[in-house]
Amino acid sequence: MKDPQRIVSLVPSLSEALFALGLGARVVGVTDWCIHPAEAVAKLPKVGGTKDADVAAILALAPDLVIANHEENTRRTVEQLEAAGLRVWVTYPRTVPE
Repeated sequence: MKDPQRIVSLVPSLSEALFALGLGARVVGVTDWCIHPAEAVAKLPKVGGTKDADVAAILALAPDLVIANHEENTRRTVEQLEAAGLRVWVTYPRTVPE
């Protein structure tokens, strides 16, 4: 599996982390709630909220990875994205190491 080049993040904290890790150039879409780093995410397409992500808008961005979270995003959205053939990484950290 190759490293993702086009990422849509449906989790504000993980959007921020992607930029902090130097992966911001790979982020092609974020939620309406993603506000950091402000200058960078302001330029990106918005794909709705964390609970009401616009699946059609996500598909239009042709990501090779969508990052979601078990508590932030809906199962329905994740299932629709997977059914459309997208790779979705659903995070669910419950401990500090996770």
